[in-house]
Amino acid sequence: MFQDNVILEDLRRSGLDKEIIEEMAIRPIKDREDLKECVGLATKDGQSILQATQAYYLPYLCATEKFGRVKLLHALDGQKYISPVSNICENNKHLYFLEKEAEKLSKSHFPLVIVEGEKKAAKVTQELRKSGNFAVVGIAGVDMWNGCPEWSKVVVSCRDIYIIFDSDWKTKPNVQIALIKLFLFLKRKKGNVKVVSFDTKNKGIDDHLVCFGAKAGDELLSLMQKAGNEIWGDNINYYKLSEILAESKYSVDVDCKAVFEEYRLKDKYSISFSTFKSTVKKAYADFFAKEMAEKKPVIKTDGGFLTENLRKVDAILRETGEIFQQNRRLVRAVQVVENLKDGRPTNTWAIQPVSSYYIMKLLSEKAIFLRLSNDEWKKTDCPKLLADLIVNKEEWDLPHLTGIITAPTLREDGSILDKAGYDEMTGLYFCCENEDFLPVKEMPTLEDAKKALENLKAPLAEFPFVSEKDRSVVISMILTTLIRKSLYTSPMFGFTAPKMGTGKSLLPMVLVGMIATGSEVSPRNNPKTEEEAEKKYLSFLMSGSPIICIDNVEGAIQGENLCSILTGDKWEGGRLLGSNQMPKVSTRVTWAATGNNLVFRKDVSTRVLLCSLDAECERPEEREFKIDLRSWIPKHRKELIRDALTILRAFHIAGRPKPDGLKAFGRFEAWSEWVRSAIIWVGMEDPCATRDEIEKNDTARIELKSFLSVWMASIPDPVTSKRMVELAETNKDLKCVLSEVAGKKGEVTPKALSYFLRSIKGRWEDGMCVREAGVDRVGFMQWKIECNMNANFACLS
Repeated sequence: MFQDNVILEDLRRSGLDKEIIEEMAIRPIKDREDLKECVGLATKDGQSILQATQAYYLPYLCATEKFGRVKLLHALDGQKYISPVSNICENNKHLYFLEKEAEKLSKSHFPLVIVEGEKKAAKVTQELRKSGNFAVVGIAGVDMWNGCPEWSKVVVSCRDIYIIFDSDWKTKPNVQIALIKLFLFLKRKKGNVKVVSFDTKNKGIDDHLVCFGAKAGDELLSLMQKAGNEIWGDNINYYKLSEILAESKYSVDVDCKAVFEEYRLKDKYSISFSTFKSTVKKAYADFFAKEMAEKKPVIKTDGGFLTENLRKVDAILRETGEIFQQNRRLVRAVQVVENLKDGRPTNTWAIQPVSSYYIMKLLSEKAIFLRLSNDEWKKTDCPKLLADLIVNKEEWDLPHLTGIITAPTLREDGSILDKAGYDEMTGLYFCCENEDFLPVKEMPTLEDAKKALENLKAPLAEFPFVSEKDRSVVISMILTTLIRKSLYTSPMFGFTAPKMGTGKSLLPMVLVGMIATGSEVSPRNNPKTEEEAEKKYLSFLMSGSPIICIDNVEGAIQGENLCSILTGDKWEGGRLLGSNQMPKVSTRVTWAATGNNLVFRKDVSTRVLLCSLDAECERPEEREFKIDLRSWIPKHRKELIRDALTILRAFHIAGRPKPDGLKAFGRFEAWSEWVRSAIIWVGMEDPCATRDEIEKNDTARIELKSFLSVWMASIPDPVTSKRMVELAETNKDLKCVLSEVAGKKGEVTPKALSYFLRSIKGRWEDGMCVREAGVDRVGFMQWKIECNMNANFACLS
């Protein structure tokens, strides 16, 4: 915690203790540049702010973007706080709450307390945590709640909600109006809202609670128990209330009538509902005229305007910067909650289709819709028919989304992409919520890259890698995932160990996942059939997840769909549920698999790198570690991302030199020339050296080698498939290997064997290759084995 006594004194006057001050992450404003970076200005009316007073920064740690306000220790012209100017943040209104409160906001069984001011919210949080049953948010000012994007995280419906403004709210008309607007906003969302009042001697709730010392919590609970909903003071006549209801978009016949009856406005204002209804209608007309003056787009919903309306809608959606087209769908990037295998929730970004309901809601906010009624244009909401047409028309004048990223990356040309939002060069959307990533040097050197590598290896220190090449596989997966959208193809990453509890799932799902995405990766199940694989893989790829991890695999990983995905930039192998569409989806994601003694079979085995772990003990799950990755990585994520990109950027600046003697890795050329070569360039072992272990354990390759060896030892002359089956009846070894490679239910037919021989024709394995040897006298194809004379045939010894 900082040691500025003047600032600490200001915070302690609000009754804040050391722990809550540390959690608020408050810091002094150092200089003019620091102030300008925080709020976008350093002077007020031509006078330097810091020459007039000290100041400190109140960060909104849970805001949807980097945001905070500056508190002045001495008010300037009555102003105690400075909010950021509009050009340094997208939204100048945010809800304030501490990180430990975030999870409670989405759970309605925690009563919600809304407090005016950050310090007051922190004080209320401090006192209510003693009971542990409340969620607290602060608003920067009485009218600074409307439009806060964090409301999307707050469940209001069926929730007890307490509003705590300064004690003089009843005597200030503007404050009372703001409170009523907030009250009605929450009531419309079905919240059970009450207002807390307290002694006017102490203006703020923090000042009031300080007077009660150790009993502050009891006093706060007592005030909340006495809270009510009598908010219609003498300052609010029914004309003003009608204006507020119209601005809050309360329906005349339902919502306004409910307010009229629930709060007995007939007795308070001595009017009938018909009079009140007429006043509300007039207020709506005035509000509508005001909206028209604000030049929102006007969309007329009657016939004859369809083409014009669709053009206007595309312009509105484009202006939001959040709606895109992908695979003939409207989509947007959203945060979703997924459950990990132990049941814990994790927040992750995903690409989701835009629904008609969302379009209706969005357009109703962004445009004015009119319908013709009795020869008069009247305001209405976006019609569902229009929303359906927009969603399903399949052609839009909107940017194409190629994918989403949650960390800075490097483009294909090596340039750095670190600006949040949509990148026109790549079509990527950088989902950067309240993150301030560390910059990557434009011209890093080899020395910079080597230092970065040592930092990147730090969290790997306690993993029991079998060899250094296995450590290289993990580093290569980190680098790959961060720039995967810039690589045409990438190999799959396998993680294997002889026993459970060794850490094989931690590496791809926690370590790599949290570095690249900020959250753990949800595990996926290995499909049992190719038909199931088509459906699952399409779902995985369309979600936009940057990492797909098939966890705890039993049996071999194989399949033509996975092969196609790993070696292609696009995949068109799956059908959308409920339709005949087979969308062409991007395959630029990082694939991983984990399992005990993991095996890759057939062609998949040529598309994988393998990291082997071995704790060399009976109960590896009982080992103790110095680093808890789940808490360590979030604290160091920014540094790890910077270090990983520094290695790749430095290698690019050096001209991407090819290491001496490096063998090609077919189908993954771009990956090999950048990621693999960069790892070798900074002094690590070649991660592709692990492919020998994969090939050695490929059961299909083992079976093929056995078949070729027995054939060469048993049948020296060209032979037909029929004759080979006949010879197998008297040769147990031959019969056994034929059953393995071409048998069905223990039987081998000449037809099945012929198909198998054609499938492996021309394929070299262990110095042997199957070739056609012409036809016999009755026209059947004969087969022979061609040998590499330099091979060592152990089968013949």
